[in-house]
Amino acid sequence: MEQQVAQAPPALVFSPLEAQRMARREWQNPSVLERDTAHGRVWYIRFRRKHTAWVDGKPVIKRVEEWNELGLCCKMSKRQAERKKDEILRGVNNECFAINSSMPWEDFVRVFDQNHVASLAVPTQNNYRQQMRCHITPALTEYRLGQIGPLEVQRIFIGKEADLARQTRTTIRGVLRAAFSCAKKWKLVETDPMEGVEVGGGPRKVRECKVPTLDEVRDLMVLCEGDVPLLIESLCATGMRISEAAGLEADDLDFAAGLIHVRRRRCRGDVGDTKTFAGARDLPMGNVGDALAAHVAGKGPHDTVFLYNGLPIVDNALLDNYVTPRMVKLGIKFPGFGWHTFRRLHLSLMSQQGLTLFDLRHQAGHSSIKTTQKYIADDIGRRAGAARGLSIVSRKDCAGIDREKALSA
Repeated sequence: MEQQVAQAPPALVFSPLEAQRMARREWQNPSVLERDTAHGRVWYIRFRRKHTAWVDGKPVIKRVEEWNELGLCCKMSKRQAERKKDEILRGVNNECFAINSSMPWEDFVRVFDQNHVASLAVPTQNNYRQQMRCHITPALTEYRLGQIGPLEVQRIFIGKEADLARQTRTTIRGVLRAAFSCAKKWKLVETDPMEGVEVGGGPRKVRECKVPTLDEVRDLMVLCEGDVPLLIESLCATGMRISEAAGLEADDLDFAAGLIHVRRRRCRGDVGDTKTFAGARDLPMGNVGDALAAHVAGKGPHDTVFLYNGLPIVDNALLDNYVTPRMVKLGIKFPGFGWHTFRRLHLSLMSQQGLTLFDLRHQAGHSSIKTTQKYIADDIGRRAGAARGLSIVSRKDCAGIDREKALSA
């Protein structure tokens, strides 16, 4: 027994053996007692009912004493009072109190956060906690873990269908799947309520896949100061994520080979591995190489390339407080215009150079080619030119064929 408990993963809140022990039935048979009340002398019983409590993040069962009046002594005999006692205690003694299924949803969220979310990358942690706080917990706060089934989960998406974009609802479903997958792995539930759950229809896109013109980007760079203009130019020239550019060190710039070695990311002050395995890649510097060489000339090998006010950049703060007000001033701000817009512009321009979708995937550092497809802005002019260049049978050709047939007949 001791050896099994020692081998249990430390992330588990409690072992399955402990859960079985706490699910054990207990028999109570209290005596029927008498006492005086404001209404007269009454028959009553005292018994203990089990309730779930959470101490230091661990589940415990507390037994709370209850006093239950059976009736007035002048209106029922003791034998009748004992029969009523048996009816009440039948439900109490038949309780098989499984602590895992009785866990309140908010308590499970805390366990999930400590044992799973905390091990994820910081940006993913922020995303999980935001979805839980804003959308999931408000809908499930009145439920216990064992009460949540596919119907309860589906109602979340039915209620959000008119308000949230399909992509946001898909993200919520991913967070819920991770949560219930952990709950099943930790033996807190036996079935997965996410089976068959659909995110629904509704609005699929709330933002147009739009990119600024090169002139608009140049105007923005002129209005910015410090390292920001070179940062924007580097994003447009290489297609790096803003977190990858923020994590660059001088030693990552290989000017002899003309390559940028992307090996880490700095997201909102947190430094770690790249977002995906495919994100660790080498990128050609393009036309920004000379400007980068001059920029890092006085830096040490491990000095950060891009700074703001002498400190490594914090991407969201720099965008909200510095770059976006200048976009608004120039009149080029549109919904969704952020750091990723420069990345989308780069991939769209590279696509016009004739690169295949597979080449663009490696350039972007995407794990899936489906993600790359979403980044490339539509070029209707290019498609129109390609359509005009097609060699197909025209109505004019068909008219000539008909005349030849008529003459030969």
